[in-house]
Amino acid sequence: MKKKLLLFLLFAPITTVLAQITTVNARFITSVGCEIGVDDEMSSNNVFEKELLSGTHIVIIKYNGEVVKREEIEVPDVGSFTKEIPITGKVFVSSPIKDVTVFVDGTEKGKAPITLELLGNHDITLRYINKKYKPYSENITVQPFDEIERDCQLKVNNRPWKYNWFFLPQVALPTKRIKDAKFGLMFGTVKTIGFYVKGIYGCYAKETTEKGWFTGETATNYWAAAGGLMVNVIKPLYLYAGVGYGGRETGYELLGNKYYFEYEDDDYPIYDVSNILYDFGAMFSFGHFALNIGASKIEKEWILNCGVGVKF
Repeated sequence: MKKKLLLFLLFAPITTVLAQITTVNARFITSVGCEIGVDDEMSSNNVFEKELLSGTHIVIIKYNGEVVKREEIEVPDVGSFTKEIPITGKVFVSSPIKDVTVFVDGTEKGKAPITLELLGNHDITLRYINKKYKPYSENITVQPFDEIERDCQLKVNNRPWKYNWFFLPQVALPTKRIKDAKFGLMFGTVKTIGFYVKGIYGCYAKETTEKGWFTGETATNYWAAAGGLMVNVIKPLYLYAGVGYGGRETGYELLGNKYYFEYEDDDYPIYDVSNILYDFGAMFSFGHFALNIGASKIEKEWILNCGVGVKF
């Protein structure tokens, strides 16, 4: 009995220690192009896989035959263990232009200047974007420990159709000769320089052969079409000027019905006009909202007009 007790006391600590030391299926991964090893045992590629005892081990990474990293790794007492130890390269992106957004493989990383730490031995696509300039993309290869400098020189976005369109319903205000408001539309496209087209139409007077007494009330037919250039002077102000053609006809109400018709005598003169029209004005833009104030001149008469609409 004493002999068995003595043997138990001698071997129990050893058995306890052995029970605490277990093997783990360990897997270490580094960047493609590097070699990785554990405790001086190296693999021939970027993956090292072996059953190791739990505890502290030394992981060694080589690149081009030279040791570039040596790190102590604690392998836990679990059935399997995987550890990634990437080797990265750096890309320094700068730009003389403000607010340039940098994308890596479609993912936004921030605004230049920026330092990107990227996985080594990988091909990536850098894309630079600023709404005032043409987007630019380039493909580069990042090797481990690279320090690459990129200066994104964007070109001014001068594509002719990369402009903002606008649509503004118009109102031509009454004048001494035109007693009713007339309505129309102004539309165009502009960036720094653009063009516009404007049309106003309102016809109420009709010709009739009926004879009768006049009430003295008048109505006016008015139409105008103009187009020209628009210039962005300073945000949010745009000035425009153009030429076109317009006409005005005056009619008188016949007693007993609502017809208006052309008639001329000493008491009822006709103020008809049909001539070249000159158009001027200003447009103000605030985001997608726009408004304009302008005037059209036909012979000696000025017709004020204004509108509110959208710009996109």
